[in-house]
Amino acid sequence: MLYDVIVVGGGPSGCAASKRSAELGLDTLMVDNKIEIGSPLRDYEILSRNSLERMGVETEKHWMDRTLREVRIFVDEASASIILDDMEFYSVEMDKFEKHLAALSSQAGAEIQIKTEAISPLLDSGSITGVKLRTGQTVRDEKCRAVIFAGGLDSSFMRNTPQLGITKGERVARSFQHRVVGNFENRSSIDIYLGRDVRSLYAVIPKADSIANIIAIGLDDGFDPVQSISAFIENTMNIGNWGSLQIASAEINRTGDPEKLGMPGMLVTGDSAGVNSGCWATGIENAYVSGMIAAETLNQMLVSEAFNLITEYERKIGDLSRGTNNKGIVDIITGLNSLTLKNRLKSGSNFHFRGNGNFSDILGSVL
Repeated sequence: MLYDVIVVGGGPSGCAASKRSAELGLDTLMVDNKIEIGSPLRDYEILSRNSLERMGVETEKHWMDRTLREVRIFVDEASASIILDDMEFYSVEMDKFEKHLAALSSQAGAEIQIKTEAISPLLDSGSITGVKLRTGQTVRDEKCRAVIFAGGLDSSFMRNTPQLGITKGERVARSFQHRVVGNFENRSSIDIYLGRDVRSLYAVIPKADSIANIIAIGLDDGFDPVQSISAFIENTMNIGNWGSLQIASAEINRTGDPEKLGMPGMLVTGDSAGVNSGCWATGIENAYVSGMIAAETLNQMLVSEAFNLITEYERKIGDLSRGTNNKGIVDIITGLNSLTLKNRLKSGSNFHFRGNGNFSDILGSVL
């Protein structure tokens, strides 16, 4: 079968690209190399109401945990609360949410194949004509008119596509998350604890019942997130004999994005195109919207039978990143001064955040 589009990657951007491609009447195949959509677990697991509206995704009880309308910040004995006047966050079950996005793609008409690795593009005179796929021990060539890549910069597919000019990324922080049981039943805020040297950050995000995600982020190479988060849980949260229900870890990288976001027959989208950048809450939104933009641009290319819209696509992705303030948590805490922070927060007064924004916007309004 000759597909119109093969989408590589089953995360939010891949689901958006496959769903929109199918809606546009394109024969669409989405492949993902993981054993299930939504695996492995993403850290943070928060979305904003505004993000869901922009994505065009309605809330569903089966993946929503709790509504959060306040952010509290702690630096030693100093603290402050930020009341969200016009927006709200949701703590979610991200694996279930991503499966929901994939289900929407399937309902729109996209075919989905998991446990299927995209090895490399198939090329003819410099243009992509398909994808070499591996499912188990079987390798096959799948032909298509175009490809949307949303599978991550560290994939073999990207390493086998030197035309995009991938550069090695630089690690700027490490994060680690435990899902733990504690006295979280009545919490309705996201709590942020900054270390004394402001080189580390801990976040507590309440979920359903008495469960919360506890996250540690450190900027220094010597930071051990595993030991640090254990000490935080035991000494700051005062939770003894705790156990982890789930674990997620990640490295936060800067640079490493492709020099080009497309070539004849292919567009790059999502995290692979640099639109996420570690943004809490809006990173998923950015990735999803970029997938829709990729599908719509590729459809224009296929209709016109000319791949001359890559520069226009790159401009739209750039506008998406700038329009949503792609500043990440690491950028917010880098360079902060502990004494200045404590002087600003020592009154314990409430701040108000009006309008919509991402998590970095909210922290930046105080920090």
